[in-house]
Amino acid sequence: MAEVIPTVFVKEGDDFRLRFEKVLGFSNFVQIDFMDGKFVKNKSISLDEIPFLRQFPAKFEAHLMVEDPESWIEDLSKKGFYRVIFHYEAVKDNEDIKVIAGTIRRYGMNPIIAINPETSVEKILPVLDVVKHVLFMGVKPGEEHQELDGKVLDKVRELKKLKPNAVAQIDGGLNLENASKISDAGCDFVNSGSLIAESDSPRATYMKVQSLVDDLSEDDGWE
Repeated sequence: MAEVIPTVFVKEGDDFRLRFEKVLGFSNFVQIDFMDGKFVKNKSISLDEIPFLRQFPAKFEAHLMVEDPESWIEDLSKKGFYRVIFHYEAVKDNEDIKVIAGTIRRYGMNPIIAINPETSVEKILPVLDVVKHVLFMGVKPGEEHQELDGKVLDKVRELKKLKPNAVAQIDGGLNLENASKISDAGCDFVNSGSLIAESDSPRATYMKVQSLVDDLSEDDGWE
């Protein structure tokens, strides 16, 4: 079973508030994407444009598609984020990854390590004693409207076999046809960006996708 997390993906200059308001009010969790124009080619809005998030009922995770994730942590905490996703490819050194995860926890948030489609599970095994939550990119980061790389589902299965207590999340490529396959692979969370936000009824689409991946009724998966 998996929990669907709507994603707020906006490029620099786009109307953040419009997309943000589309995904409020019907999900327990919301992801907000940040891009620096270096780690990925696109650039997102700045943290200054984000409201104080604890005024809303949802819990928020920040997906950092940036080269220097550590420099964002303090400001993310001030904005009221609950979880911080940073990329293995932006850090690469296992000891540095552990340091960043520890810093995120010291600021009262939970760390998630993300890996791109080309990065193997073996690369992150040395840090899973510190970061038990892994976000698998189902597509190349930084763009919407891409097709899911099916090989990523095999990586989820591999993680669950090697580390049964690990938390697995997929971001990118979700649609109504593959939602159940993503859940069956062992994902605990799955992100949905354009599928929900660009639909005529974001709430109805969210409910449809959630029904396909099965609602979590006992454990919301948050640390």
